[in-house]
Amino acid sequence: MFGIHLKNIKIDWNKNLQEQKQFNVILYKTLLNKYKNMKNCLTLLLLLISLTAFGQNLDECGNDDNPELSQVESEFLNSYFSDQAFDFTGKKVIFVTGSSGKDITTKSDYFNSIKGFDEGEHKIATRVFYLNEQQKIDTGGYDIIITYWVKVVFSDKAKQKIVKRVSRKNKR
Repeated sequence: MFGIHLKNIKIDWNKNLQEQKQFNVILYKTLLNKYKNMKNCLTLLLLLISLTAFGQNLDECGNDDNPELSQVESEFLNSYFSDQAFDFTGKKVIFVTGSSGKDITTKSDYFNSIKGFDEGEHKIATRVFYLNEQQKIDTGGYDIIITYWVKVVFSDKAKQKIVKRVSRKNKR
């Protein structure tokens, strides 16, 4: 089994691109010298490149409160929710937080929460809930609800309450 111990290396994804590229090159060269098996080194290099892109995308997310996701935000969420069979590209999102899942917030609040918590492998407590066609119409074209830091189970009843609130807000 191929394994590398990097416990003493802390990667700060908020550093600029040049420092990240230099780090990747140095790490790659070190590993290439230590491990002659090219297949494993290539796999590791591709992993490092994807992790660098993942961190950089986060810096470009949540810079506005337009509920429609930008391309960069969509790519980030597709990666962040990689276990979901859903494409976030061009989707309109309702962001919900609070202990009981009643607070509708902004896209920038959501991404700032991720940025503030981002510690590599760990993710914030967040889930995706899909809206059906009628709910999409009622909300004015929203596709999904993303909850974060909600302590109680976000039920269909809670989802419907959020849909009604957004519907009323759009009718004003």
